[in-house]
Amino acid sequence: MNHLECIRQILESCGQQDVPALIASLFCEKLLWGHPPDGLKPCELQLNAPDSCEVTAAPVAQMSGLPVYLIDWPEDRLPGVTARRAVQRALAPTHAEHLLVYVARNRRQLAFTWARKRSDGKIELRTLPYEVGSPARTTVERLAELAFSLDELRAGEPPITRVTDKLTTAFSVEAVTKRFYQEVANWYFWALDHVSFPQDAPKTDGKDHVSLIRLITRLIFCWFLKEKGLIPATLFDPKSLPTMLNGFAPNEAASSVFYKAILQNLFFATLNTEMGKRDWAEDGQHFMAHNLYRHRELFQNPETALELFRDIPFLNGGLFECLDRIEGTKEQPRYIRIDGFSRRPDSQPVVPDVLFFGDEREVDLRHAYGETRDRCARVRGLIHILASYNFTLQEHTPFDQEVALDPELLGQVFENLLAAYNPETRTTARKATGSYYTPREIVDYMVDEALIASLKTRLEATFPDTKNVEDRLRHLFAYNDEPHQFTDAEVEALIHKPHQFTDDEVKALIHAIDHLKILDPACGSGAFPMGILHRLVFVLGKLDPNNARWKERQIAKALEIPDATVRDKVIADIKASFTSNELDYGRKLYLIENCIYGVDIQPIAVQIAKLRFFISLVVDQRVDPEAENRGIRALPNLETRFVAANTLVGIARPRQPALRHEEVNTLERKLAQVRAAHFTAKTPATKRKYRECDATLRAEIAEILKTDGWDDETARLLAAWDPYDQNASASFFDSEWMFGLKEGFDIVIGNPPYSAEISSLDREKIACKDTKNSNSAAIFIDVAKNNLTHQWGLVSFVVPKSLLYSERWFSLVEALAPNTKILVDLEQAFESVLLEQVVFVFQHSQSVPLYRAYKFHGSKFIQRASVPVSCVSQFHTWPCDVSDEELRLGMKMSKSGLFLRDVSRSFRGLPLQQKISDYGEEHRDVCVIGGKNIVRYGTNGFKGYLRKDDLDGASNKVKMLLQPKVVSQQIIAHIQNPKPHIMIIASVDPDGSILGLDTVENTIPINAPIHLNMIAALFNSSLINWYAYRFIYCAAVRTMHFDEHYIGKIPLPLDYRYKQDDIVALVDKILDAKRANPNADTSALEREIDEHVYRLYGLTPDEIRIVEESLK
Repeated sequence: MNHLECIRQILESCGQQDVPALIASLFCEKLLWGHPPDGLKPCELQLNAPDSCEVTAAPVAQMSGLPVYLIDWPEDRLPGVTARRAVQRALAPTHAEHLLVYVARNRRQLAFTWARKRSDGKIELRTLPYEVGSPARTTVERLAELAFSLDELRAGEPPITRVTDKLTTAFSVEAVTKRFYQEVANWYFWALDHVSFPQDAPKTDGKDHVSLIRLITRLIFCWFLKEKGLIPATLFDPKSLPTMLNGFAPNEAASSVFYKAILQNLFFATLNTEMGKRDWAEDGQHFMAHNLYRHRELFQNPETALELFRDIPFLNGGLFECLDRIEGTKEQPRYIRIDGFSRRPDSQPVVPDVLFFGDEREVDLRHAYGETRDRCARVRGLIHILASYNFTLQEHTPFDQEVALDPELLGQVFENLLAAYNPETRTTARKATGSYYTPREIVDYMVDEALIASLKTRLEATFPDTKNVEDRLRHLFAYNDEPHQFTDAEVEALIHKPHQFTDDEVKALIHAIDHLKILDPACGSGAFPMGILHRLVFVLGKLDPNNARWKERQIAKALEIPDATVRDKVIADIKASFTSNELDYGRKLYLIENCIYGVDIQPIAVQIAKLRFFISLVVDQRVDPEAENRGIRALPNLETRFVAANTLVGIARPRQPALRHEEVNTLERKLAQVRAAHFTAKTPATKRKYRECDATLRAEIAEILKTDGWDDETARLLAAWDPYDQNASASFFDSEWMFGLKEGFDIVIGNPPYSAEISSLDREKIACKDTKNSNSAAIFIDVAKNNLTHQWGLVSFVVPKSLLYSERWFSLVEALAPNTKILVDLEQAFESVLLEQVVFVFQHSQSVPLYRAYKFHGSKFIQRASVPVSCVSQFHTWPCDVSDEELRLGMKMSKSGLFLRDVSRSFRGLPLQQKISDYGEEHRDVCVIGGKNIVRYGTNGFKGYLRKDDLDGASNKVKMLLQPKVVSQQIIAHIQNPKPHIMIIASVDPDGSILGLDTVENTIPINAPIHLNMIAALFNSSLINWYAYRFIYCAAVRTMHFDEHYIGKIPLPLDYRYKQDDIVALVDKILDAKRANPNADTSALEREIDEHVYRLYGLTPDEIRIVEESLK
């Protein structure tokens, strides 16, 4: 029996045998931890409300002073987050850091919880759950990571750091998520070669990428429903299915029974059909009626087959809406088959059983990954993959995480799948191993800063005399057990004060939580919208623990509905939402309805974002077997909250708009009412009614707009936009037309795509105000700032680090910096993505003299400096990763206002790399160098030869190059060790004889008495390399060009001309030495030049220390 089997056998035995002895055996015999010392006694722990009880923590093992306690939990369910935190607090006075093993009263469930002390002193709980009889292997594999070998214990118990290292590995949520993603990704690329969806389903490169991703999203959602007990596990049990289905063949590629018989009927005829209205479609009848069961012939007993689905609640929400539809006219219909829920074989998809239940095997995935390491990837059936992992319905917080797949972590999996499918990111993403998403720490940070800034503005406007608003908001947002610090009046202003402001006041105030309008303009799988939802739910839970005010606010809005019948129904729904579910359900539902919006150009991304919101709502619903629909409220329809559209392209409004037609206002109000009603519509017939009404109103409004000066093309686009078509993506975005928002958003937040392809036609339609940069991220910034937010709005994005230093981005920096209070250097926060990123928080209404510069390191945001906004114009960059003392030194060096751009010009060498030959003839060919041939104060060999004929077309360029100059490597070396820094490498060509390719930068003086030796000395000096790294390249680690734009930013003292003679003489000595012996050691002379350069810029000993310590 191997090690993993031994661990599983011990855990499985807990249902029948002596649990304390088994757990002691697990740790002390299998994992080789030590027995508890005699002095380690059981601890009686008194827990307070809401889990008022007394439990005993009995010691069963220890290692290096870290104890393992066993707790018999007095309920059949394991303790939740609140109870685990209460146990940790009760045990903290004895052992702040410990490992607990909980055993439920029924002996069927166990949990291993590590109370981990973080570097900031706070305690984080990480939990490994285990259920007896479950095939999930996560906990068994993770516990095996805690084992010590005899070699490790040969010298006695290891240092405590070794113990915590093993605990960190064993309780790593990230490792589990990454492994799960890699398994799903391998399965996805394997399945692409074996599935076939109907011809109308979207295809990319002839493959069913979108349909397959949609299948995964639907199935994983069902898996969560199974975990919640809403779907019977029998439907996924490979032992039960052969007795239920005809032709089920789990290891044969020819059989496609499970998907059609179980999954299609589950998706379309069960979850999208009300309980009590489910039945078989009759032969020859019910054509295209997707709420009826199909594939009767695949069930061994069709008469009892419906019993399998009977107790599954109706969910609605659009995720399980069959996408097959009828287009055309009644006389000439066209049947669109996308899902293929049909009794006609030629309209059905092919999804072989082996893809769900096949045994593990090796397959060649080089065609997908393009790398030999994946030549023989291991794959197995998707149901086997899901069954082998722990899933949890609890959404993780920064201080309490289960080592399991929660809804939030699954979002990361979908983000990776989208990246692997997206043409712009597929190559990079497929080489990554599970980290092509925005890390949660970054999402949480950006969300917190954006919400705090918005609420601070609102509170200060409502209460001008209130003090310490930001500090108290940060306390409110902090994960702790302390109450908030607001008065009742301030709480009222935050969540309950109705909207009773004039238009001017609306522009002056950021709405309170219930009135926030927040958009992610490139939402992907919904990381930022979900982050917003979680934080607002958390804050509402602190401000309004029992939901009294939040519920009252929703009812107050419903009372404004003019139709009494509709009004009474809405109010009844509101009351039911709060009384029949967990507290967070009502918070989430109305935040989703009123506050949170998302746009993405990919329809499948929008579907995944909606899926995550659906899961989040389901987990907080209470199951009541005796209630209608088992107590589960149907999910809302989110088609008018998350839309597929091109955010960057607006609509062409009239240049001189006429007075707004009153009938348009009337119709828009009706349209808003229709969409509000559709949000909660349940039955297919009701949804169809509202969708038809929506289309009619759109067409009527579009016709009237034509008379108001709108062109026919725009009116046609508006009328044709169908928010309910799950496979369509609008070629434009308009928040008024799509969301009913006329004033813009309070917060626009997200991680827009970098360098996404934008068609030339779309480029013509995008009217940027602050940039001419063609990078899609730059355009997103411009559009968010100038088009999507109102005049008090806020923008927070993750964007390429080029924003800080690149000439193409600088006009954006000038537009953003005066109103940006926070700038964060993320470095390479995205694992396996080489591009560096930064975060900024910009707010229209908040001009700032200083901004706070941070660095993201590990999982922390470390404040580096408070930087005057004036530094942007002084450095012509946006400095971030600098300390206060480094900033003062940089400002001192550049205060003269004189730069190399004022006294020199630089240009690249010849762009003739392709014409280089290794051999040449003396009278016919010309010897040229490349950047790598340049060394400090010299050259080393040459790159090759160019024919003189090839130079004829570049005679002017050659003439310019063949003059006395400084030559330098055009690509700067970035060095990570011992500390990150750059190395500029330059030499002098005093007689103008060197001809270089375009990897060589050439610098010459213009209209100034600066000596070539002086320029080369500055380029090679420690001080200028230090300055360039921090203030010219803003600590970027990617490949950097050393060209005129960057060279021109090097500062000069005003009196340099009077102090350069000694430096010039030292460079002459180095050049002479190098001519005599290219390998001559000139380090002493170079050190002497460094000292002269320090004196040239007037550095003090302490300032010299700053520079030199950065290179040690």
